Amino acid sequence: PADELETQALYHLAAGLRREGSAESKYRARQLLTRLRLDYPAHPLAMRALLEMSRWELLDGRTEQAAANLAALEEMGAPAALRAEAFLSAASTAFRSKDFKLASGELDKAATLLDGDAKRQATLGAAISRLASGDADGFQTIAEGQAKDPRIADDLALEHALFLTSRRDPKAMAALDKSILDHPQ
Repeated sequence: PADELETQALYHLAAGLRREGSAESKYRARQLLTRLRLDYPAHPLAMRALLEMSRWELLDGRTEQAAANLAALEEMGAPAALRAEAFLSAASTAFRSKDFKLASGELDKAATLLDGDAKRQATLGAAISRLASGDADGFQTIAEGQAKDPRIADDLALEHALFLTSRRDPKAMAALDKSILDHPQ
C-alpha cells in the first residue's frame, strides 16, 4: 500500500539524513520522524521513530528531549523489547559521557524487561556502572541480590577485584587471587 511505502520512505530518508551529520540534515531528519509519528501513529515504525529520535537527542547532548521521548515511548505502550532497547541505548550514551549513575539506572530498567543472557549482561553493566560512579554500596546491593546466580556472582566478584586493582586498593591482590583460584578456567 501507498501508506506503507510512505512510512518506509520517511523513516529511511530520516536515517540517511542523520548519517550526513550536518546541523541542517539532523534537523530535517527529526522533522521527518516527527511527521511519520504524526501521520502514521499506529504504524510500528512510529514507535521505532521515537526510539531513534531519543537516541539522536542523547547523542546530541539533548538529554531532556531524549527523556521526554523515552517517556512518550513508555506511555505509548511500546513492546518490552523496544523499551529495553531504548534503555540500553540511553545507558550506552550515558556511560560514554561518564554519567555512570544515569547509565546504571537505565541498565536497571532494561534488566527488568529482559531475560536470560541479556538480563545478565544488563545487570552486570548496572553493577559495573555503580562501581565506576563510586557507589560501592549500590554495587554490593546488586551483588547480594544476584548471589543465587553463580554466573553473575562470579562475574561480579571478578569485576570488583578488577575495580580494586584499578584503585590500587590493598585488598585487590587478595580479591584477584580468590577470583582466579575459585575459577581457574
